[in-house]
Amino acid sequence: MYCHGVKENLDKAVIDAFKKTGIRGILRRGYSDSTQFPADLACNYNETETDFFNAIDELATLTKNTPRVTLAIAPGIIWDLSEEGLLKCREYANRYSIPITLHLVESPEDNAYSLSNHNMRAIPYLEKLGLLGPDFIAIHCVDMNSEDIDILAKHNVKVSHNSISNLIIGYNFSPVVTMKEKGVVVGIATDGAASNDCQNMLEVLKITSLIHKSVHQNPKVLNQWEIIKMATIDGAKVLGKENEIGSIKVGKKLIY
Repeated sequence: MYCHGVKENLDKAVIDAFKKTGIRGILRRGYSDSTQFPADLACNYNETETDFFNAIDELATLTKNTPRVTLAIAPGIIWDLSEEGLLKCREYANRYSIPITLHLVESPEDNAYSLSNHNMRAIPYLEKLGLLGPDFIAIHCVDMNSEDIDILAKHNVKVSHNSISNLIIGYNFSPVVTMKEKGVVVGIATDGAASNDCQNMLEVLKITSLIHKSVHQNPKVLNQWEIIKMATIDGAKVLGKENEIGSIKVGKKLIY
């Protein structure tokens, strides 16, 4: 995912790279309202919401007959789109049968924004809009209360846990154990090199296990088998691809 608007055909270049290397991939077409960036971080080109959804239309056509490369709609954070834009994400996800991914309550800012603008926390607000569902991938999920977790479980929302990225920000820890106890499917990810400082999944697996053992003061929490499961079949469930990948079984696909 790359959220900053670019005039160049970056999306097609990513698809071409997937095809040339032969690996499977999901192009999460991102969007960020770069007009809100500080002057010293200003972009040369500011993509509009209309540009974003036009790109989704085009990419849905490009990836229609490319089984190794699929598409997801990926607004960056809750304030990156207008309410109309958020509703349109659900419309497009339903139209093209693609997942929605959103960096959600990574820090208190998301809830502060939602409370200020919508008089409710971020996750109840998204529920009110009708965005949540089994195809919704919530990335991070740190600044959570029990109501938030219950809502995710109710709608079978999937969670992408990015432990090292959360450590770098230094805010808090995601309530992964509680989410799993309530039936939320949680996978493990890096969050990308820009917010992790590397893409080493093995490092992430180790750190994830150790963090939650310390948080819960229990060495049995998230043992090695649970961590491997989160990184494999649960990761596939997060992507909605558990029938294709995520475990070594006859009839399932390899990475390449």
